[in-house]
Amino acid sequence: MNDTPARASKPFETWAAIGLTAVIICLHVVRAAKGGGLWRDEAATAHLADAFSVKYVISNAQFEVFPLLLPAALHAYGWIAGASDLALRMFGMLVGIAIIGALWLNMAFVRRGVPLLGLALLGFNGDFIQWGDAIRGYGPGILFIVLTVGLMWRVVERPSGWRIGVALLCAIGSVQTLFGNAFLLLAVGCGLAAVALRRGRKREAGIVVLIGLAAALSLLIYWEPLHNVRQWDLLNRTPTSVAGHLEFLDRTLSGSGEWGGTVWPGLFLAALLVAVAGQFKRNPIIRAEADRDVLLFSGVALAGGLAGTLWFLETSGYAGAPWYLLGCLGLAGTLLDVIFDTLRPHAWARKIRLALVLLMAGVSVLPTWQQVQIRQTNLDLVAARLGQAAVKEDLVVVDPFYLGISFGRYYHGPAPWLTLPPIPAHEVYRIDLIKSAMVQADQDQVTKPVRDRITATLGSGHRVWWVGWGWYPVTSEAPPTLAPAPNPDTGWSCAPYLQTWSQQVAALLLARAKSTEDVPVQADGPVNWLENVSLTVFGGVGQ
Repeated sequence: MNDTPARASKPFETWAAIGLTAVIICLHVVRAAKGGGLWRDEAATAHLADAFSVKYVISNAQFEVFPLLLPAALHAYGWIAGASDLALRMFGMLVGIAIIGALWLNMAFVRRGVPLLGLALLGFNGDFIQWGDAIRGYGPGILFIVLTVGLMWRVVERPSGWRIGVALLCAIGSVQTLFGNAFLLLAVGCGLAAVALRRGRKREAGIVVLIGLAAALSLLIYWEPLHNVRQWDLLNRTPTSVAGHLEFLDRTLSGSGEWGGTVWPGLFLAALLVAVAGQFKRNPIIRAEADRDVLLFSGVALAGGLAGTLWFLETSGYAGAPWYLLGCLGLAGTLLDVIFDTLRPHAWARKIRLALVLLMAGVSVLPTWQQVQIRQTNLDLVAARLGQAAVKEDLVVVDPFYLGISFGRYYHGPAPWLTLPPIPAHEVYRIDLIKSAMVQADQDQVTKPVRDRITATLGSGHRVWWVGWGWYPVTSEAPPTLAPAPNPDTGWSCAPYLQTWSQQVAALLLARAKSTEDVPVQADGPVNWLENVSLTVFGGVGQ
């Protein structure tokens, strides 16, 4: 079987794509320079990389819910570049740039063209850069799933040993960096198998199935930890719906301009219509009969990828976040280019497409430029300030507990520190320890160690430093103690317990402290709202 016939892109399309790519690369470079310290999610990943062993990462999958490939890659990367914040930001930058390269490769493999829509939709989306370049599995997961599209297409077109081997490695890599990619890989596999079967090529269809099966089997090593995770993640689960996830998807698409919430869905629906219409023989809208197979594959993968992602998010019960959607957006970005490139090359249509691409990039570049300069955390700055100001007789209270993941990475001062509630491990999200605190029969005992330390520190004339969101009450009256979980009103949700523990301890501080002062911590730019904390110092007797 011959590969898809080559076609030449118009020179102005090629140069436009090159120019957009250059701007996108600059945005990723700025992101690496301005991203700052690692926020708690990234700090947990960095810890797994520092302490890497296969057994250790797999055992912690129940707390991090990430496969082992990224910690392994970062561990190896550390031998070359080190594990400093800047070195890790450079790693994220390289992954982000590689994703753009994967868009080019896919168009070369499938269409012999250049990407345009993918560059504008993904490369100029602030959320895609901010969270795709983060030290988490999202960026590598996007890279592998996008690469898998083009490589597996080449397997179906003309299978060979090296093509099958490389596609297999990328397919396994996609699920070994991001569990949710399993549903995207399934959608891609279904589209390719449909093409192979329509061509009467059962062998190629079998190869596609075997590649997907091998990727699925590689996840069996996580069976036990992923089974265990359902014992703890009910503390974080919230009521969700497909409509709710679609609403959050709309906000993510509009991250660099309101146009995204309209253009993305419009292009998505138009692409599905083209894919369906292209299945009719002697179709006047597509270039050649061979493009019917391209549209069959792309349409199935596009629709299946979105449906699989929404189903995964709905069944997981996790609240919406932009990073959960990045894999689906990466797959959609490359498939939209493939689908619209099958249309007949009317000069006016190509000019309209190019104008739309340049318009999207132009109106998005400023908000994207602003977003890539956001610091991921200010806890590194808070920790540095405490290292200078706190003494060993003081006490640092970090609230809530999960801020201890990033605080522990950066704080090296003399004063002891603990979290609310006081748990013994802060390297990853030890939500199991929070569940143990929530079910204690005597809830007053949960914060007693912290309250005793505060009382002793203030009583001896020293200071207590509070690191957190600043939600302590305006009065010294403590809120009532909650009943052990599951709470009659809020069930297993940990949020009411975290807030109650926080307010109980803060009420004690307000009652016992002789002085209270908010300590300013200056950042060199805007800070990610998810980890932009405040620092308050409470003085003891004689302060």
